[in-house]
Amino acid sequence: MGFIDTTLAPIHHGRQAGFLAESIRHFVDCIWEGSEPQASGLDGLRTVEVLSTAERSATSGQPVTVERHQL
Repeated sequence: MGFIDTTLAPIHHGRQAGFLAESIRHFVDCIWEGSEPQASGLDGLRTVEVLSTAERSATSGQPVTVERHQL
């Protein structure tokens, strides 16, 4: 038995809702309106770096240092 997604992308009254859908809507709205998103591309890059490092650590079973890039 799986778990019901209540936060990332649940379907509510036939429409996708939750964190994932709202994040995408915010990004599209920013493009449409010509405004800056709450999270920058650099924020996204750093998030991916941290998640990738966590995955490497989980796969290897060993601690892995998050590399800090000067951007």
